[in-house]
Amino acid sequence: NVVCHTHNASSIGTLDGGGDHKLSFDVVKIEPSSPAVSTEAVVLVVNSPPADDNVGGGGGGSWSASTIHLYYLGLIGRLADPNSTPWLSKTVFMVAPRQNGGGTADDQLASTIRAFLDSYLGRGERGSRLPPSFSSKALRQILVVETLEITSSSLSSGINAPTLRILPQGRRGVLPNLDL
Repeated sequence: NVVCHTHNASSIGTLDGGGDHKLSFDVVKIEPSSPAVSTEAVVLVVNSPPADDNVGGGGGGSWSASTIHLYYLGLIGRLADPNSTPWLSKTVFMVAPRQNGGGTADDQLASTIRAFLDSYLGRGERGSRLPPSFSSKALRQILVVETLEITSSSLSSGINAPTLRILPQGRRGVLPNLDL
């Protein structure tokens, strides 16, 4: 009940007006194991792990070398396990930008959200649409989780701990009900 997909979205304009570029992102789809067919989905958008030469930036690093991304992998495993999540009734998508060599992590997350929604809803070029198995559910909410990892050399305490920020993007700043 877990399917991974790397998607090449259509060309999109950069947020700083610096021109168009192709954006690609990874999508992990986790289907609930309940016998009822899931018709709704929630989306968790996360930034990619930082590369060694791009500390705190937009990605390119290994998911297994990043503390918070190891937790994301564990979350995927738990959500996919029917014994751990008999209550899961919605499809869960985890979306992460692929490193494209430009922009800040914030810019990449914003561009990825826009590209994912355009691809999910079938807007843009025909070749840039997500496969039907990845775009047939009603999206109920999108939760953006931004993390920033700092190397121990840049901290006085010498502890390499990720910083986690959840960005509520609901009406008037209210986070919607996150029932799964």
